[in-house]
Amino acid sequence: MRCVQCNRRVGWLRRPVDGLYCGAECRAAAILESHRRQQAEEERLEAESLAREAHQRLRERERLEIEAARLRGTSDVVPRPVLGEAPCPRCESPWSHTPGGGTMGRHLGHCGSCGFEAQFLAIEACPNCRSSSLVVESQDDARCPRCKSHPRRRRQIA
Repeated sequence: MRCVQCNRRVGWLRRPVDGLYCGAECRAAAILESHRRQQAEEERLEAESLAREAHQRLRERERLEIEAARLRGTSDVVPRPVLGEAPCPRCESPWSHTPGGGTMGRHLGHCGSCGFEAQFLAIEACPNCRSSSLVVESQDDARCPRCKSHPRRRRQIA
């Protein structure tokens, strides 16, 4: 007969512990290893669950954004901003605007007077400097080129 943990031969001189191990040390090591494996498996399952939930939230957010954009596009009540007529977010002078000119369908804007250049989804009012200068780069990130604040990051941290 051989020990399950260390594969040492359990013979005439040694008595097996629990009928499987050569000694108490091997039994304790086997129990500890079993607990470690079980804990690692639980952590892996929890990580998979969290990743799945995050993916579902992302898909739901995208669906809601598309639905809101569709409603804004067909509604007469909600005015749609004309980004081509919007001034530069940094210096308020006219700037060139290319709809969908950036990567992944983002808008591209360039100011000839101050040199500000941005790829963005929208331009909103900044909560800090109270001007229409908040450049929304993604769902989770927006920055103000005037006061250099990132209000959406602050909202995520809180």
